[in-house]
Amino acid sequence: MSLGKVTDVLEGNYPKIFPKENLVKLLDVLRNNNFCLVIDENMNFKGLITKDDLLLKKINVHIPTFLKFFENLPTETISNKVKQKTLNEIKNFKVEDFMNPHSIKVFIDDPLELVLKEFANHPDIFVIPVV
Repeated sequence: MSLGKVTDVLEGNYPKIFPKENLVKLLDVLRNNNFCLVIDENMNFKGLITKDDLLLKKINVHIPTFLKFFENLPTETISNKVKQKTLNEIKNFKVEDFMNPHSIKVFIDDPLELVLKEFANHPDIFVIPVV
């Protein structure tokens, strides 16, 4: 017995962003969402980005927290010029610098059994984009 197809349980509209958008725009989108679909100009799925992707993996720093901390550093701690330059460099990061282009995805006509299998095989994911 089949559980049906992805199209039978597909939910509405999700936030989307382009790969070349900057970090400020991304933070704005993720402020009220746990994830965001990354799409190109033709609405083709390019990847997925979650709030967890905003961790600088090598040093385990959460970027929004770092930005808030850095913006509030006293001027005597670091020169305004250096501070502004560093903030600008960070804010100019692009979505494509953080997104996961190898995200698991399913197609609209795929059986729900496949979706359940993907969730079972990848317990760390909470969303699977439908393309």
